[in-house]
Amino acid sequence: MVSVRQSYLQFLFDMLDLPFLPTFTDAQFKLKTRFNEQNELTVLGLGGIDNMRLNTKADSEDNEYILSYLPKIKQETFTVGQSIVIMQVHTCNRQ
Repeated sequence: MVSVRQSYLQFLFDMLDLPFLPTFTDAQFKLKTRFNEQNELTVLGLGGIDNMRLNTKADSEDNEYILSYLPKIKQETFTVGQSIVIMQVHTCNRQ
């Protein structure tokens, strides 16, 4: 199973003539494998990319002031994890 999403705030902020254009992208996946009735493996992955650009087309005096101190942000985060389930079934035969 895979899922990816991206924000569209950069288009809205551009239309509103705001001085910064954020773009947020997230992704995740899950892979589950059953080897038999007692054993399975699950692998999960998460990722995110945040990118904030400056809108240099926003040319009002207020926006120029904000642009002078806003940082450009580019951040990437990724992680992967796993889970292994091993079940042992013991039976006792009492007589």
